[in-house]
Amino acid sequence: MPNLPRQNDLKEEGFSVLEAMVAMAILAAGLLPILALQGQFVRTVTQIEHVEKSLTAQNNALNLMRTVDLTNVPTGEVQFENYRISYNATPAASTQTVRANGGLPGRFEVTLYDIQIKIIYLSGREENFSIRNFGWRETSSYLDSF
Repeated sequence: MPNLPRQNDLKEEGFSVLEAMVAMAILAAGLLPILALQGQFVRTVTQIEHVEKSLTAQNNALNLMRTVDLTNVPTGEVQFENYRISYNATPAASTQTVRANGGLPGRFEVTLYDIQIKIIYLSGREENFSIRNFGWRETSSYLDSF
């Protein structure tokens, strides 16, 4: 009869199914906080992009108000690629004549305006803010003084 190995002489090699499941559970428990951190990172990046777009739109609105002659165009709307800017200017103070050298009446009148600005995004979201700015108009030509 051949010599058969006894039960105590057998060596176990590899992992049992139970050991593999325990290792997977430990690995999953370790990766969950990393996955949560990744989700927070994505939310933060999305929020930063949203704020960056909002600041760009507000900056464009302020630059637009620097170029508009509010005395002649007190309301208006300008369409951009992803949003629309509308504004409405109302006088905040009475119109004043600018004084020239020597206190003589100048050629311009200026008015201080309260300007309500609305930024309307394609998504339907709106932002509102207000500023004050001057509007002016020429009352006489420079050539009239000669």
